[in-house]
Amino acid sequence: MRPWIRPGDHLTVQPILPAKLHIGMVILYEFPETVLTAHRVIRINPVDSTVDTRGDATLGAVETIPFSSILGQCSRIEPHHIRFMINPCSIIFGKAWLTFQNFRRKIRGITENSSFTT
Repeated sequence: MRPWIRPGDHLTVQPILPAKLHIGMVILYEFPETVLTAHRVIRINPVDSTVDTRGDATLGAVETIPFSSILGQCSRIEPHHIRFMINPCSIIFGKAWLTFQNFRRKIRGITENSSFTT
């Protein structure tokens, strides 16, 4: 989740019901069973009771998480003893970041799949 969450940062997590999840929210979950991970929600799949997540610094893999693995919503980050709240503005920025990352992936795909001849 760099640049927003770095190793060693402390997170405050609040329980959340699956019905309250929304795109752009940062959640903490267990995946696989004993690894705690904080990622941003990029898609909610209510039919199969799962959420697709991706870290902000990750260009590739999307992790599909069952609702039962979600521990809660990250509501506060404490990097090096500095506290700040995650508010609606940071969620909006998170959505913008996801849009930028998707655009970046598309550009990389076009560049890698193009062949230029001289």
